[in-house]
Amino acid sequence: MFGQVAGQAVGGPGGSSEAYLTFLVPAIVIQVALIAAASSGIGLVDDMERGLFEKVLVSPMSRTAVFLGKTLSEMLRITVQVVLILLLGYVLGACIATSVSGALGILGITLLSGTRTNPS
Repeated sequence: MFGQVAGQAVGGPGGSSEAYLTFLVPAIVIQVALIAAASSGIGLVDDMERGLFEKVLVSPMSRTAVFLGKTLSEMLRITVQVVLILLLGYVLGACIATSVSGALGILGITLLSGTRTNPS
């Protein structure tokens, strides 16, 4: 809805909102990555306050496995969100100028910026 309303304002009278949607979709993707990273950090702090973090650290599991499991689950969540946003943007008329390779680049950058890399 925001893309349609603001796109008409930016495009001028009788203008198309497609260019604005093309601008808006990557901004929403980055916003999703930042929110995912923030919620991941808040979840980690919450686990530390509840004592869950210490219980996991003294368990017989490998610390690397715990770290990789959390990171891979976050990456899967972000991947699903980004793919849905890109598909919805495509359906609404946004275009990615670099086609599939650009979409994969957007996904890669989002995964790098959206996952935490420090287990402590």
